[in-house]
Amino acid sequence: KFINAATILLEMDFAPSTTEHGSMVSILGVGTLIRGASGIGKSTLLAQKTEEWQKAGHMVAFYRGSALNQGDIANKFLRDCALKLHYLEDFLSVVHPVIAPTDKKCYLIIDALNEYAGDLNELIKSVESIVAQAGNYPWFKLVVSIRDSAYNRAVARFGELKSNKYLTVEEEKGGEKVRTNIVRLQPVGKDFVEQLYNAYRNYKWIDITDSEDEGYYIFRPLTEFNELDIEGSTVNLIRSPLMARLVMQSFHRAKLPQQLTNDDAMRLYHDNIVLEKSDNSLGFPDRKKLLTLLVTELDKHNAERIERDTLIQHNTLRPYLINNQRDSAYIQLLDLGVLMEEWEADDCYVRFAFDKFYEFLLAELHWPKIDDANSLMTLCKRATGFKILQGAIEIILIRFCLNNQSQHLVAIIDLADESKDEVKELLKDTTVRLLIVLCNEYPKIFEEVINEFPKQPGEMDLQILQDLVNALYLTGQLQGFEKAMAIATQEAEVLENQKVLSDLMLNAAQYDMLQGRYTSAREKLTAVIEIKAQLNDEYGRLVGMRKLGALEWREGNMERSMSIFSSALDEAKEFGYDDLTAGFLNNLGVLNGHFGKKQEQEDLYKQSLELKLKLGDNRGVGESYNNLGVLFNSLGKISEALEFHAKALIVRKKIGDKKGISTTLGNLGSMYKDQGNMQEAEKLHLESLEIKRQLGDKKGISASLGNLGNIYKDQGKMEEAEKLHLESLEIKRQLGDKKGISASLGNLGSIYKAQGKMEDAEKLHLESLEIKRQLGDKKGISVSLGNLGNIYKDQGKMQEAEKLHLESLEIKRQLGDKKGISSSLSNLGVIYFEMGLDQKALEHLRQANDLKKELNEIPGIIATVHRAFSLVEPKEQEKLLFEVKALDSETLGAKENCWLLNIALMHSCLNHLPINSQEILNQCNNILELSSQMNLTDIDDLPIESFYWATHKLIEMNQVEEAGILAKQALHWIGIRNTRRKAAFEKITAK
Repeated sequence: KFINAATILLEMDFAPSTTEHGSMVSILGVGTLIRGASGIGKSTLLAQKTEEWQKAGHMVAFYRGSALNQGDIANKFLRDCALKLHYLEDFLSVVHPVIAPTDKKCYLIIDALNEYAGDLNELIKSVESIVAQAGNYPWFKLVVSIRDSAYNRAVARFGELKSNKYLTVEEEKGGEKVRTNIVRLQPVGKDFVEQLYNAYRNYKWIDITDSEDEGYYIFRPLTEFNELDIEGSTVNLIRSPLMARLVMQSFHRAKLPQQLTNDDAMRLYHDNIVLEKSDNSLGFPDRKKLLTLLVTELDKHNAERIERDTLIQHNTLRPYLINNQRDSAYIQLLDLGVLMEEWEADDCYVRFAFDKFYEFLLAELHWPKIDDANSLMTLCKRATGFKILQGAIEIILIRFCLNNQSQHLVAIIDLADESKDEVKELLKDTTVRLLIVLCNEYPKIFEEVINEFPKQPGEMDLQILQDLVNALYLTGQLQGFEKAMAIATQEAEVLENQKVLSDLMLNAAQYDMLQGRYTSAREKLTAVIEIKAQLNDEYGRLVGMRKLGALEWREGNMERSMSIFSSALDEAKEFGYDDLTAGFLNNLGVLNGHFGKKQEQEDLYKQSLELKLKLGDNRGVGESYNNLGVLFNSLGKISEALEFHAKALIVRKKIGDKKGISTTLGNLGSMYKDQGNMQEAEKLHLESLEIKRQLGDKKGISASLGNLGNIYKDQGKMEEAEKLHLESLEIKRQLGDKKGISASLGNLGSIYKAQGKMEDAEKLHLESLEIKRQLGDKKGISVSLGNLGNIYKDQGKMQEAEKLHLESLEIKRQLGDKKGISSSLSNLGVIYFEMGLDQKALEHLRQANDLKKELNEIPGIIATVHRAFSLVEPKEQEKLLFEVKALDSETLGAKENCWLLNIALMHSCLNHLPINSQEILNQCNNILELSSQMNLTDIDDLPIESFYWATHKLIEMNQVEEAGILAKQALHWIGIRNTRRKAAFEKITAK
């Protein structure tokens, strides 16, 4: 139920990954139907075939669904051919004696059937009519394309087509030729560059009527994938589907360099594909000339696009259009990457690819004319009303910097100080994007450029540097961040700008927090709050308080954090700062959740959401939906959690919040992991990781690697898990993220513990604990103490284990961490059980269970009952069994279901219920099967206790051999660990 519900909600921006691209075959039948996702290349494919067929002398009529104003296509075709005929069959019978003896054909193409503004079913009826009339004329071919979503809605109509000859395609599957009804073009995998590369390399177009050679069009790239630097910019560029589409088409004509930029990719496509010239046949004319004239025409009118229906009206373009058919120009230009029509309502990446190529072409047009800052400023003034030109200016500025002419950038920034606000804003945004690119790809040039700024300090410089500091911090480019921070602080001091200085100090405090320099961060934040108060900047002062509250929270001072947020919330309400009010409500919601006050947490989250909706803060709305999804998942309310995560995805996709999308995908992945569906969890975390790689979000990348590592650990893939956690650790070391470093060390320690490498595990957990002590991270300290306690427990060092868990429990009580308290009580219960102190063990496990019930932590309730079950009286066992069976089964994962089987088995064996040996063995086999699927490694999760009582029951029945088999399995699980039941199992196997 969970998987089915979630799958519906998880439609991503692109169609599913696949290594098949599809093959169109025209054999025997009247024509072919092509379907596929939006932006997959259906129209481009048809544009290429139109040119090819025209060059070969075939008759081609091309119609776009959106250009049709009537459903009767046959009638329109006859009128466009200037024929005074009423029926298509009349035309076919008249032309047949002339064309049949030749090798020529007549192609009627209807592209994007789904874009027809009228009744789609009416149009499909017209298609069916053409099929019926043309069935006896093999030289007449009908080719139709339709988007998948529309096809799925209209499939019943297509299913009524009576001619089996109409839809024909032959594909090779499993080594056999299989006939299917349609061609379905699909995009290649976007998660793995090598998969994408191989799919494009092997792409084929097959048309058996034209050639018996199945390799009719084959891409034969000059570059092998393994020749490229896997971490280089070329590979990163190809990860983007829209860029891959341009680059891959050029792949077989030009060797790819190790470091390929966006600008390089556009030139590669431009030089190797666009500038191909057609011969003097009936195909398309000189593309180069047509494209140059088109871009010049667009630039002359400051136009983002020319509607395809008006192309023919431009005098400069008319000589290059092959006929007056309204779509001819459109199909000529479609594969050149130039946008000819509106695509805003279309959820496809084609629009972005076209826009980027247009930016490049505009840069090519203006680059030779730019010789100083003044000429560049003239272009900037135009760009305020001409969006595409803004991207062209960014390309030009990058070229200046790469050609050691960064003085032009500095000069134009100085000129902007005297310009209008819209010009300043444009230049500021463009320069920040440019500097981020330089920092990522050309660090030496970045340093040279940024060192130019202090030579002529100005307010414009300061605004750019301030935005750059924020951007570099968010993307984890910390070396660039430090350099930009130093230059920005220097300029702010020279200009005596206290506001910017305090804002920069706020950034520096945030950086100190990341590095674990909490004392320094507190000093800076205290200073920021004082400066903002002196400047009467109440908004800025409250932002400083929010950061200070976060610092106290990070150090584990939850009460202090709560006090700061509560005070700041009252002030934000008083001043009418709704955005800050929403933020403080969210912060207090998280804190209340920490204290186990789930209802208060939900109420605060919903108050925050209401304010964000009122403000139209879509990014904040996405965050609130995400937080509510996480909350309801923790409460075991899976349906509600899915609903909120789905809402978060919708909002975040709508605004293009890729970082938010990756976060939601990660949360959904964690939900799948909790449910025991590791395959789906892995897929979602990989999706999240890929987005973070595209964004360059290093902190996010390290988190996703850790999540994937935990999945592989649960699957028993210890080598893969270790590799990912080490990679995550390395990134955190680069970032100086001490809290993250300690977490990765803890994760690696848990892997070594699961492998029985207790000394290595102990060393890493001690190292993690030391970092947390340095940071003053109280909650983290309590976690590390618990991890070390569990290692000592497995080694049989019960007194040391008890001491550490008691210390951990004390810290959690100081913090008011109810979930942590219940965990420590449960761990102590297990330790006392191992020490033979059954009454004390039961007392602690009951306290833990009471807290878990209060928190509605269903998996925790089942785990605690599982551990306490054999310690309680039969009457209470009956009650506990009834309680856990009544829990919401929707929230249970594979581990919880395994525990339920253990509880049921213990109940049967301990209460002298009528049960035979075969039933016991069957139950044990079910437990074994479920345990092996999850690869349980924690001794407390394994069915040791249920197998102990099962062996005793079998011995009572004189089934000693069967009891011995179960005992051997239990000893295999226990391994080198010293547990209370180990000696008993050894005794049974010895007998």
